[in-house]
Amino acid sequence: MRNDTVNTLQVFGIKSSFGHTGRPSTVQVFTMPRVRVTLPDSFPFAMEMPVPIAFINRGNHLGNDSLVSCLNEARLAFMQARFGNPYGVADAMMINGDLAVEYKSEAYHGDRLRIEVAAADFHKYGCDFVYRVSCEADGRVVALAKTGMLLFDFSAKQLVEAPAGFAEAFQAAPPA
Repeated sequence: MRNDTVNTLQVFGIKSSFGHTGRPSTVQVFTMPRVRVTLPDSFPFAMEMPVPIAFINRGNHLGNDSLVSCLNEARLAFMQARFGNPYGVADAMMINGDLAVEYKSEAYHGDRLRIEVAAADFHKYGCDFVYRVSCEADGRVVALAKTGMLLFDFSAKQLVEAPAGFAEAFQAAPPA
């Protein structure tokens, strides 16, 4: 992933079967690559939304699939505020090319989330949207995320190049 670094999480696993004491006879330590989302210096857009009961999973907290729905809602609101079109720029629609999420803490039914959004890492076919999701009540970060969005022509079924001034349009002040 562009502009993202990978760190590791140590995970302890049982290498061999349990002995007669019920304890593992050997424990193996291995590492698992972790995604690291690079945050921008500032977020030009933010929205708030409650966590509805439909977004709660069996663990009694915000499900990962529902978090992605929250990110999409925030991106669409950002695009609507910025360009008057939640789905694309000029004649091109945006499609999701990739997604990276760092889960930081749980959110629960009734929590009010603040979702901050910024566009970054502009390239020939689109850009990344970076998100910071936090709980309004105590300010704790729930997740950091990024979505790689590509400009796409659904009629031609192909990527299209970003129009001239694409990156600059995100940097300019939003229309009043």
